[in-house]
Amino acid sequence: MKEANSQTPSGVHLPNTHQLIISKEPVYAPLKEWMDLYTDQLANNTTFTIYADSDGYQVVKCSKVLDNELFFYLVNYLALACPVVHRKEVRGYTTGTDAPELSGKKLMVYIPDEEKEYDNVTAITPNDEAYFIDFGGKITPASPQDCFIAPPELSHFTTVKTLRVRNVKPAGRTEKSNPLQSTSIAKKLILAIIGIIVLFLLIVMMQSDYRFFLPLLLFVYLSCDYQRLRKLKGYLILFGTTIACTLLFAWARNHYEDTLIEFFLFFPLSLLLIQPPLRGLFIALVEREPVVEKPAPSIADFLYTIALLGGSAGVGYLLNQLLG
Repeated sequence: MKEANSQTPSGVHLPNTHQLIISKEPVYAPLKEWMDLYTDQLANNTTFTIYADSDGYQVVKCSKVLDNELFFYLVNYLALACPVVHRKEVRGYTTGTDAPELSGKKLMVYIPDEEKEYDNVTAITPNDEAYFIDFGGKITPASPQDCFIAPPELSHFTTVKTLRVRNVKPAGRTEKSNPLQSTSIAKKLILAIIGIIVLFLLIVMMQSDYRFFLPLLLFVYLSCDYQRLRKLKGYLILFGTTIACTLLFAWARNHYEDTLIEFFLFFPLSLLLIQPPLRGLFIALVEREPVVEKPAPSIADFLYTIALLGGSAGVGYLLNQLLG
């Protein structure tokens, strides 16, 4: 791959008319997934063009400038889709606009090798000023661990594919500077409504003969929400929720003398106990995150899913025998 010198002077020219992301790994599949997730926050007919060079590198160019937060999410998503050894080679180039700390600065956005969390990125300027950007909203100065690498020259790349956003919006609707924040109230309202519905169903099912489905449904949910389990904060939230639910299910078992709920009682908790070491082993062997989906994207992911579900059932049965 041909690119400028790795250490670039502070006066380096980065175009303001578009943003670039370069990756050592194919980007089509994760880019399409990300576009599907954020379609309602992208302007209609926005295009993402994929370029490739003879060395196997690929570049993504967006036809319209994304706000910083959305661009950081995209870099993070593409990086986490790569094997661990190539994660750092996913680099995004943009200009800071949203936060005062970043305003007007040329940024190279990436995830450093030493980063173990998955809900953040690091940005570095041509002057080697580094910033840790947490998706919770915090931006803090950091010690630069890497140097700014100049963006690639597209003249060395050929066009591979163009993806277009098909999102017809109502006439007269204007774009907001930060679409992620504009939907936060609606998201909270939806979550509140879902929480009320779940609570109502929980109360109803606890008094029915089908209460044994509750730990089973929680087990299925935890096995499917593998992306949240990758993040320490998400894992701890789900772990605490599962502990509370297990205590509730145990009360129901004793109160109603329900042997069926007893059988599935510890399945959700056992999944959370074996998931971290099993995931760590998968990453060490395959050098990427496991994917729990149907159909499984590879044999390795299929075996991981079988081991996760089977191992959880086995550990759940043992816990039931020991603690039940």
